[in-house]
Amino acid sequence: METILNYIHLRKDIPFSFRPLNWIDLLILNELSYVDWNTIVGQEPIRLPEACKKYFENHDEDEIERVFSFSKKIPNLVRDLKSCPRYQDVQLMHYQEVFDEEKQIQFGAVSFLLPDGTLLISYRGTDSSILGWKENMQMTYKEELPCHLLAKDFLEFVLDQVPETSSFFGLVKKKVYPKIYITGHSKGGNLAMYAALKSKKYADVITKVLAFDAPGFLTSFLLKEKENPLWNKITNYKPKDSIIGCLLEHQEKSVILDADESGLLQHDPFYWKISTDSYVPVDTLSQVSKETHELVDRLLLSKNDEEKKDYIDLIFSILDRLDIDSVSGFSDLSLKKVMLGVLELRNMSGDERKFVFDIVSFLGTQTYSWMKTQKK
Repeated sequence: METILNYIHLRKDIPFSFRPLNWIDLLILNELSYVDWNTIVGQEPIRLPEACKKYFENHDEDEIERVFSFSKKIPNLVRDLKSCPRYQDVQLMHYQEVFDEEKQIQFGAVSFLLPDGTLLISYRGTDSSILGWKENMQMTYKEELPCHLLAKDFLEFVLDQVPETSSFFGLVKKKVYPKIYITGHSKGGNLAMYAALKSKKYADVITKVLAFDAPGFLTSFLLKEKENPLWNKITNYKPKDSIIGCLLEHQEKSVILDADESGLLQHDPFYWKISTDSYVPVDTLSQVSKETHELVDRLLLSKNDEEKKDYIDLIFSILDRLDIDSVSGFSDLSLKKVMLGVLELRNMSGDERKFVFDIVSFLGTQTYSWMKTQKK
């Protein structure tokens, strides 16, 4: 069965004019929201192959490996797109990135202009930073975060830039909107849904929102947006062992797809199985997904908001004391840091220690297959 990297190799010479934009193309472009396009992509369009080439000119291999410790295949994607004729006329523009430890914001977004005028707005999910993971966890007890407001503002800014067209010999000017897709993976999918639901200004011109294994919302948010017709344009695509995409509450349409590997590794779209132009559907989530979701609910989601905050703050205070600020930091733990963690446990209550051990056990089980890939 093919993956998105296979797709690029097998269809690189087939232009959009022959085989139009499809679900796989949207997923591929969406993954590029994880790339640091600073100094490369600004307000003016730049062709995708040129942007990819400049990325490798600006970043060395050690830096790239560290940044993409959570998904080592993204650099391969960027390399392949440097010389892929199918995407040679795709343009990037309006890149925005915010990383603010004080305000606890990890945000990224970029837009794409396709040869036929189609506009794609893509939001970055949680990256390798611990700040990003903490922000992600805050969604379990906060209805709205600063990144949500940034997502809505970015959407409206990009669509504000759509030029007016003239008619009746230039006497009448109006905006004619192209097809508009909004996408995001993981937290990025949550941001895509939020931005579309909250942007009443552009609700009518949005073609479709594609969330890829994205967490949902608090019940309080869904009650406020229950009657929003934009829900009919949103689809959340989840692998059969989905964990992240099943968190919180959902009202959007869900599609379950086939994938390789297991545990949290299935969250990575590079392990999703695809056909010639789409995903490979399955009937239902696996028993593993259902049991894992029940466990997460018992460990954290069933607690009240104050307890969630306290326990999440506890986890990240330990990581802070261990000087772990990114996913790659887990592989660099020294004996001294481990002993420091043990001392931290001695200062906790019995309930707190049990929670920490349960969470560590859960993460160890779920990331086992992911850790194996990091050794290859």
